[in-house]
Amino acid sequence: MPLFSLLVIAVLFDQFIEAQNSSRGDYASGKCPISGQVIGSSSSVLGELEIELVGQDNRVRQRVRVLNGAFDFDSVPPGWYHFRTYNERGILFANGAGWLTGKDDWVILRTPDRPSTVAFSTLRHKIPRTAFNAFKAAAKATEKGDLRKSIELLKKAITADPLFASARYNLAVHYSALGLDEEALPHAQAAFELDPELPDLGYNFATLLIRVKRYGDAEAVIRRVLASKPASPDLRSLLTVTLIREGRDLEEAYHELRFASAEYPVARLLAAKALADTGRLTAAEVQVQEYLRSRLPDCERRRWENWLADVRPPDTAIAVADTE
Repeated sequence: MPLFSLLVIAVLFDQFIEAQNSSRGDYASGKCPISGQVIGSSSSVLGELEIELVGQDNRVRQRVRVLNGAFDFDSVPPGWYHFRTYNERGILFANGAGWLTGKDDWVILRTPDRPSTVAFSTLRHKIPRTAFNAFKAAAKATEKGDLRKSIELLKKAITADPLFASARYNLAVHYSALGLDEEALPHAQAAFELDPELPDLGYNFATLLIRVKRYGDAEAVIRRVLASKPASPDLRSLLTVTLIREGRDLEEAYHELRFASAEYPVARLLAAKALADTGRLTAAEVQVQEYLRSRLPDCERRRWENWLADVRPPDTAIAVADTE
């Protein structure tokens, strides 16, 4: 059962992004107002990717290359847009959708993982036709930008089949996109418990737990998923975040960060936000500087260079220290 890959806007960055969106340069002029990251398995993110920005009329507005998971788009009118991600062979392998204001948008698009195994309970579970039809109708409503209608249809699917993991997952994602994290959590948890072998479900549940500051619970979920999928840089970057925020094992946090960031550069930004939020601003600056060593689009680079300039006192330079 395919999952709808919904665009998640600044799930883990929030105030970190808001604080630097007012920075100088191209953002003030409106030249490069839409930036973001593709996240997922390292093999999918670090390949030669391209992303199309598509309007509701199905017309391609822009197409750009992704550099180390980062991308930029020029200004667009406010509205609901689709993001189509293509691999180096030109094959469409991920879809996303969401509302853009056309100004200072920061977007995160997660590519779906492919599970190596499927839970036995999933294989033997038969989805009732009523639930499946409601699920398909919800997907169509989402494609049109009507999340409220999609939510109601997903509720009908779950009422008809409480064990419908994909419907639970999509409902959690939709609630989260609307900022309703507490409503999203029970559905994310139910989806994960129904099919814990599917990495997307564990990632989604752990991300929500981090967002509501339940760091210990998030750590437990992440370690459970990593037990069967240890070479997962996106999940290990989340483990870095939980360890930093819990403040109890920074040595392990930096160990996980070294592993994750080698193939997943945005891990540096996730760590930087966690460090800044816990009062370690100098360490956060170091992580942003390390991120800037990556090959990045021009606007993405200037965005974070401006952030560094804004948080530093005048005439102060910070050497990239080995904080790990």
